[in-house]
Amino acid sequence: DGDGIIARAVRDLFLHKSRLKNGDDRVKITMSYLEIYNERAVDLLAEADGHDDESSGAAQQLQVRDSAEGVVVQNLRHFEVGGPSEVRALMERASGRRATGSTNMNAVSSRSHAICTLNVT
Repeated sequence: DGDGIIARAVRDLFLHKSRLKNGDDRVKITMSYLEIYNERAVDLLAEADGHDDESSGAAQQLQVRDSAEGVVVQNLRHFEVGGPSEVRALMERASGRRATGSTNMNAVSSRSHAICTLNVT
């Protein structure tokens, strides 16, 4: 199998869910994807539901806060995903929105940190 560890982990997650009794009814998997670039956090999936600021060409900056439950990113969108293909599609869409710039080593290097999260409830 030539898939990387992320693709295999996502596939295994949905496989395990499908093997659970009433797994589709009992288990919900959501995905979020944010980028931190120049000390700004932005939702890389904002365009997925049409709620970004297309007129200015910039995504809304997110507020990152510490809380009793841990770190919380206010207004970060979470999308329910039904399988590995949906996760892959959202990851590809988000990857296309990441900030890039040239460095001495790579002409199209990512100049940011990205955090893709799958929540299982």
